[in-house]
Amino acid sequence: MTRQTAKQGPRNASSDDDGSTTASSGGEATTEDRSTPNVSRDAIFDALKNSRRRLTLQHLYERGEAETVNHLVDHVAALENDTTPAELTSDQRKRVYVGLYQSHLPRLDDMEFVEFDQSAGTVELGAAGPALEQYLCEGDDGDEGAWYQIHLAYVALTAVVLAGAFAGGLVTIVGATAVLAGIGAGVGGLAAYQWRIERE
Repeated sequence: MTRQTAKQGPRNASSDDDGSTTASSGGEATTEDRSTPNVSRDAIFDALKNSRRRLTLQHLYERGEAETVNHLVDHVAALENDTTPAELTSDQRKRVYVGLYQSHLPRLDDMEFVEFDQSAGTVELGAAGPALEQYLCEGDDGDEGAWYQIHLAYVALTAVVLAGAFAGGLVTIVGATAVLAGIGAGVGGLAAYQWRIERE
C-alpha cells in the first residue's frame, strides 16, 4: 500500500461544533480522520505468529517512526542469529531480506499493520498498528513461553497417567517403553508444528 499524495493548492478549513476539522469547498482539511480499522483477533494472531513479523512490528512500535528496510533487516537478522549488525554475514542478511521484502512486509501491508513503501525502501506502522499495542508491549517472549507451557503440560499429564497405570498394575515394562516412545513422538510433533508456524 504505497502512499501517494496529490499536491493541491492552499485550502481553507473550518472547525465543526464537535471539534473535527472539515474542508471548505475546494479546500483540504488540516486534520485527518485516521481512526484505527476494526481488526479481528485472527488477523492479529496471523500477524504475530511468525517470529520475523513479531520482531519487525516490535521494532517499528518501539521506534515510533519510519525505518529503512535495510536497517530493519540488520536488526531482525542480528536478533535471529544472536549477534550484532556489524558481525552479520551476507548470507544471514540475505535470508532475512528476502523473507521480509518478498513475503512478510507485503503481507503486513495488506493487513494495514504496516505501511511498506517499496520505492522508497521504508516501512512504518500502519493504520491498524495501534491494535497490536497490548501484544507488542508484552515483548517477544510471551508466545515462546506459551509453547513451553504446552510442552510441559503434555509431559506432566502423560507422566501422571503412566504413574497411575503402574500403580494399578496395568502397564508392563514393555508397555511403559511404548508409552515413553509415544511421549517423545508427541513432544516432537508439537515442536515440529511450532517450527512450521514460526517459518510460515
